Amino acid sequence: RNLLSQSHRNPRRLDTISLPLNVAVKGPADESDYALSYIMDALQDNKEDIARKLKSLDWDSFKDASLSIESYDPTSEARPGIELVEMEETAHPVRLNFENMPDGYRLSQYDQASIKRFVKELLDDNLDDSLELVSVADAAGDRNRNLLSQS
Repeated sequence: RNLLSQSHRNPRRLDTISLPLNVAVKGPADESDYALSYIMDALQDNKEDIARKLKSLDWDSFKDASLSIESYDPTSEARPGIELVEMEETAHPVRLNFENMPDGYRLSQYDQASIKRFVKELLDDNLDDSLELVSVADAAGDRNRNLLSQS
């Protein structure tokens, strides 16, 4: 049996799935300019753990997945702007891009909730001591096409 020719007949098509999040933190007013960099550092330092968490949800679907993390401008994606709740509280848009995912696959609501809980725990444990994590939520509560569950 020739495995090479079989893999060429049914190649696995891969795609990128984005999970945009708003990470709200509270801290000293003079630290707010640095909050996003603290958030990004904590996520980058632990991105392999986030990828492992995703793979643990469904190994067959996610075994080839990798993760890139970026900040983004939510206004460029037709989402409402981020509101400041208090002078010291700020929200920071962060997008988790799961790469090498099966083409056409969409994260289920359960998978999204699991990843958000894991990111929240990770940030609770790894953010700079001057910041308090307020929340990790879907960006603007939007359920865009990248977040819809596969039916």
